[in-house]
Amino acid sequence: MSGKPESRKHRNRPRTARPRGAKKRKRQPRNWSSAENMYAGMHARILAPFLHGPPTQEELVGDLEEMIARCPQFYPAVLELAFKKLKAGDDVTGRRGIEQGFDLMVQFSEHLEDEADRLVDNLGSMWRFDLSRSCLDQLVESHPQTALYHDELAAAAARTGDLDTALAVGARALEIEPGNAFYLSNLGWYHLMAGNLDEAADNLNQSLKLDEANAVTQGNLRVLQYLRKHGGTYVDYLLRPADHENLNRLADREEWQDADELCSEYNACRREAMAQTMLLRGETARLPDTLATLDAFFGFVDGLSQEPYFLYEDIVFVGGHFKLIMHKFIVKFGDVDREMIEGIYESLFLFYRFLKEKKLISPAALKFFVSDTQALKGDLLEKMERYNAIRHDQDLDEDEKEEIRAELFEGDHLWPFI
Repeated sequence: MSGKPESRKHRNRPRTARPRGAKKRKRQPRNWSSAENMYAGMHARILAPFLHGPPTQEELVGDLEEMIARCPQFYPAVLELAFKKLKAGDDVTGRRGIEQGFDLMVQFSEHLEDEADRLVDNLGSMWRFDLSRSCLDQLVESHPQTALYHDELAAAAARTGDLDTALAVGARALEIEPGNAFYLSNLGWYHLMAGNLDEAADNLNQSLKLDEANAVTQGNLRVLQYLRKHGGTYVDYLLRPADHENLNRLADREEWQDADELCSEYNACRREAMAQTMLLRGETARLPDTLATLDAFFGFVDGLSQEPYFLYEDIVFVGGHFKLIMHKFIVKFGDVDREMIEGIYESLFLFYRFLKEKKLISPAALKFFVSDTQALKGDLLEKMERYNAIRHDQDLDEDEKEEIRAELFEGDHLWPFI
């Protein structure tokens, strides 16, 4: 019954009012309007696919490539295509596209601060802080009095392990905008990551005085309280043992919202710790797809589970119900292919090996999980292929298809929960 998978909120995202005075309109490159109209039409089809169904990824890539062919300077298409390449694991092409698209944005954007902010947000959601840092280095150099760029560069530096730069650039953001509650809170978070607990307390408490309702600052003060009591580092906090006694007590009292929030906090912390570790190890190419797969899989399992709470680290629960889960997954989503199933296996093994490395699950539990799920893999792939074939067999009526479904999936698809 945990909440949907989300990243733990550790950093404030400032949204300051920005002047919109008259400015000289930048001259659009040739065929910009044509590419822009095509781009708007593509997104209209995505949002309202009434007549022909939603476009496939291949169709979207083809449309984006055509826009770029019409107008090579049309950076929205360049960047969107780059993100698709990154998500597909094509790191070289994706990285080159981000760099090219960002350069074009700087050259042609009429709302650079807003669009650069969105680019940084999107890269951050994929944990590509290495790429956002490269963009932000240039923005800070060209806009030395823009506090937002300094704050975002500080966050990217912190995520890529350069805490000295994070602290220096975060402090510079406060010099530009003294008393900004968001920047104070964020600087406190960088000090938490660096282990400077007294400095963190000073910044976080100052921020809270300016913005008492800020949930991010309140959360980081709880991190500070934990580290002062238990010692260790910020990553140790992310990997702290789950308080099962408290979770069970909340469930027994039917305080479901509190139980969900605590469970979601543990799950988000594990996700953050793994993502941070992969980023620092340079495993960036596989990171976006791994996180997206884990989010989708665990979100699906969470929706099926009738347990009082569901922790992603519960390898015994996931392993014990894996066949049932995958039966439901194949039927629910339809046209599941070998790549999707391979992706689920690879992502789960990566996640649970990380938790074993951090001593949150035992080597024996991991060994059993890998052995048990691998033994199911061939059968699951065969069932997936047979199910895809009958779904599109026009010679079978719905009753015949349901009879085959019941045989393939042993009736598992009929039950809404596990």
